[in-house]
Amino acid sequence: MIDDNKPVSATGLFFSTRNFSSPPISRGNAWHSNCTLSNAPSACLPRVWSVMTRAFGIDISKWQSSADGRREMDFKAVKKHEEPITFIAARAGIGSDYIDPLFHRYWKEMKCLRVARIAYHVLYFTEDAQKQMDAFFKILRFKTDWAHDRLTLCLLVEDGADRKTVTEITRESLAICQKRTGRLPIVYSKPSWVNTFLDIATLPALDWWIADCLPAQPYPEYTPEHPGPP
Repeated sequence: MIDDNKPVSATGLFFSTRNFSSPPISRGNAWHSNCTLSNAPSACLPRVWSVMTRAFGIDISKWQSSADGRREMDFKAVKKHEEPITFIAARAGIGSDYIDPLFHRYWKEMKCLRVARIAYHVLYFTEDAQKQMDAFFKILRFKTDWAHDRLTLCLLVEDGADRKTVTEITRESLAICQKRTGRLPIVYSKPSWVNTFLDIATLPALDWWIADCLPAQPYPEYTPEHPGPP
């Protein structure tokens, strides 16, 4: 069970449940944002967690460039960032028929920056897992080095599918990724979503990227982005 009843700041928590059988997932005073993977203070974590060392990075999609294409994401600024960016996660696609129009450019730029590359794909649970993974790997065809590149499955969509279906689609997608790359992908989701829609006891041990965003302020107040982990 993941506990997200308490408000948390938006930085990052990346942890692994590998090497544990049927581990519970729980979180105390930890953090997340959609631009950071980091470790949490050991005092906050149950012993079943295997916490990864801190790594600062960003996740990107077409929304980091302007809709008209006149302003593209500035990778030179990424390279000059005061705290070195060690990984970038770029959205490859959604479901079985959407390709992020800037993924291929981003993927090439990420290689030039010599950062760890992660390609992420948003799953739908009313679509066939095989078709979605075929679409994902078609986007990545001939553009990956499985010794270094990683995949992430984004589990956040609420499309009316029941818990059993969501779990089955997730399990099938994980198995396909493992068969084609030799390793399981990272799973990105929110605690409340996982508790509601996923039976994690039936899944293999995974690397989890746990999300929790700052609550939106009522209009017209502005919700600032979190500056990152402490």
